Amino acid sequence: MKNLKTGVVCFLVFISLTLKAKADSIQSQIDEINRLVLKEKGQNSFKIEELDKKIEKLGVRIARQKVEAIKPLGKIAQDSHWPLKTRVFCVNFLGLIHDPGVFPILSKILLDPVMPDVLRSEAASLIAQSPVSKGAIRQLLCKNFSQKNLPELTLGQTLFEIARIGCPQTDLLLKQAEAFGDHPSGKNRVLAILTVQALGESFSLKAPAALWRLFVFYSPGSSMRKEVLKALLKQSQRKLPRAFAFFSQAQGAVSSESRFPENEILALNLLCRLGGKKAASDLQRELKNPNSTVRAAAGKFLAKAQGSCADAAR
Repeated sequence: MKNLKTGVVCFLVFISLTLKAKADSIQSQIDEINRLVLKEKGQNSFKIEELDKKIEKLGVRIARQKVEAIKPLGKIAQDSHWPLKTRVFCVNFLGLIHDPGVFPILSKILLDPVMPDVLRSEAASLIAQSPVSKGAIRQLLCKNFSQKNLPELTLGQTLFEIARIGCPQTDLLLKQAEAFGDHPSGKNRVLAILTVQALGESFSLKAPAALWRLFVFYSPGSSMRKEVLKALLKQSQRKLPRAFAFFSQAQGAVSSESRFPENEILALNLLCRLGGKKAASDLQRELKNPNSTVRAAAGKFLAKAQGSCADAAR
């Protein structure tokens, strides 16, 4: 029995020493990363690129340690005493680990308003790739979106991610889209499009109404109206009951976009999806449209009015 106890103690000591050795190794590699980052100061772009490649190789080695690397990387990523670039590298290397244990650390970084903008935006990007459920990712990103005064990079990356998975924060998405203005340009236009796309992906029953409000908000024939029509088509494909209550709005969209062929075709498609058989007479009229492309599209949608469009409208 004494020998057994001694063996257990020795085994535990061995495990403890092994873990300590791993931790020391990881920390020494992080220290080396920091040394290389500091060495970049004052260097030209070619030298910085060379040093960055060395850092990335170290990061891959650290990430191979899997769970053991999460805590030290996370600790330094959140420590303001370390250089910002070192912290950014640590966040990126957390993403290489692909373990659910990284998710809470990235979440904390994302939601902390004190964290630098670049760290939060990197966290948003990596959270979207986390090996956790899409529901957990959506919930976290939408929670972040609901925070006030998000900095530029974090807002952009958050919108980029929820544009692909949707967000139930319909009222906030609508408010954000309107804040970019009815004629957004430059970066605001990109962000406005992402916001509209997020509404298109949303499963909220309020999403179709929000999109129709934006349709009216934007100018006839505009590229933003085109984006809204695409998002409404996304909503109609999901066959959400609330989406099909807007047949009259779709009729109005066809009329308002009658001088803008690309938008009108999208509106006709939407009319077909929302109305099915009810859309037949409207589509029949468009067979006399002076634009040959619109006429062809109307003919195609009319043929579907008794088939797939009608099925979609049920």
